[in-house]
Amino acid sequence: MTKTSYSTRLPWQDRWTEPTLEQLLDPIKPKEAHFKALNSVMSGIEGYEGIERRIIWMGDGWQWCIEYLLEDHHESGPEQPDAFGYIIPDPEQPVLCIPLSDGNIEQIPLRRVNRFIRDQIRSAKCSVEIHWCKWSPSAQTEVDHLMDLVKRKWKMLTGKKR
Repeated sequence: MTKTSYSTRLPWQDRWTEPTLEQLLDPIKPKEAHFKALNSVMSGIEGYEGIERRIIWMGDGWQWCIEYLLEDHHESGPEQPDAFGYIIPDPEQPVLCIPLSDGNIEQIPLRRVNRFIRDQIRSAKCSVEIHWCKWSPSAQTEVDHLMDLVKRKWKMLTGKKR
């Protein structure tokens, strides 16, 4: 007789079962600083007009992620990423990723942006002319700086003032 072993996977790792938002966030709750920061980031992004959230499988690297899209914005391609941003709900270190094109970066006054933001923009990996800028905020001040970047990107894409 053979012994069957089952591995217990976290909801964000199970490719075959789409998790709910609550299932993605529950494993992060014990890391209180990251959980509070992540909730602030999510509510900040979702407060902008025309941004919708969906849960999407992003492969073995990011697994199940929270993707933010700008409604009625279909200018994806080398000049503009198709997603506004991503949250990778890794329980050890959740990550916010904001893809920026070269044109987006040119419009950001990097000398006036906080070092926490600026350093990641400058060191972000670039693929298909998109810079994949990533942060793992754990303090409200970091969230505030990230919300400044979110606001700048939203204004660039919509042309609206908040």
